[in-house]
Amino acid sequence: MIVPLLAALVSCLALGLAEGGSSCGPIQKVMVQRQWASLYGTEDDRLKFATQVWRDFFRRNKDEVAHFTRVNGGNIYSNDFRGHMLRVFAGLDIIISSLPDDAVFQSVLSHYKQMHVGKGITKDMVTKFGKSMGYVLPDFLHETFAADAWAPCMKVVAEGIAK
Repeated sequence: MIVPLLAALVSCLALGLAEGGSSCGPIQKVMVQRQWASLYGTEDDRLKFATQVWRDFFRRNKDEVAHFTRVNGGNIYSNDFRGHMLRVFAGLDIIISSLPDDAVFQSVLSHYKQMHVGKGITKDMVTKFGKSMGYVLPDFLHETFAADAWAPCMKVVAEGIAK
């Protein structure tokens, strides 16, 4: 019993080392999903996290507020913008949930890409938003934050949503 378990562990470690943390492979996907589940657990957690990410995004990218006038981006505490924040993160929840199944994942990304067509959402904006998530995630995940898993997986998401 111990030998097959040890062999499986060695295989997983070898796979992780071979991926070198620079790709969104099976181990990185599981890490992102587990961390997301702990972060996205309750409505209060979701709103706190979303608010911090958007606050950081607009602080670093003041010119981007203009893209969000339809949802009152000038006031991230307004009901319109809070609704927008929760919709964005609900979409991200769907994307992260689909990570392990590549066909479903690609279909989900294609859907969200189509939603952003004609709204002026660029790959650069999505990348900046991902960076803001990267700045805020450690505040919520603390020492468990796996940057080497989040970075490559969120890069794949950004490239898929805004090609």
